[in-house]
Amino acid sequence: MKKLALLLILAVTIIGCSLGDDDGSSNIGYELAVINDIEVPEYFEVNETYEIDVTFTLPSACHKQLTPRSLDVRKGGSGPEERSNIYIGAVTSYNTSQDVCVEEDSSVVLERTESFSLNITENEEYTFYLWVGQNTAGEPEWRTVSVPVGAPEESN
Repeated sequence: MKKLALLLILAVTIIGCSLGDDDGSSNIGYELAVINDIEVPEYFEVNETYEIDVTFTLPSACHKQLTPRSLDVRKGGSGPEERSNIYIGAVTSYNTSQDVCVEEDSSVVLERTESFSLNITENEEYTFYLWVGQNTAGEPEWRTVSVPVGAPEESN
């Protein structure tokens, strides 16, 4: 009798457990948002830290900004020249099982602004590569913004 009760409890436990992903996490897709603008100073000073504002547009009203941050900011490499190349993308998420997206919803603000801190360690011009989409071959396209290091020379 004890074995039957144990088997019954075991069977109920196994049947009661879901083997599928009901939390919706498997229905999440990710997509990059177009970077519209970056606010940078006229020039940088070495050993200073700057707060850089980046504005991007969500692909649709169904896309959400990842929390707490959507910006993906990466240096181009580990060498001095590569460290002054900064690549910026904005990663968004959306529900892949949602069939209808209401982009005309005026209450949804698609343009977002986030910021990141950048410590200037190199005495070379910094170039920001802003992701703006893909070409017909599926390769990323970037808009570049360059900022010199050190105050510009004044000419008489």
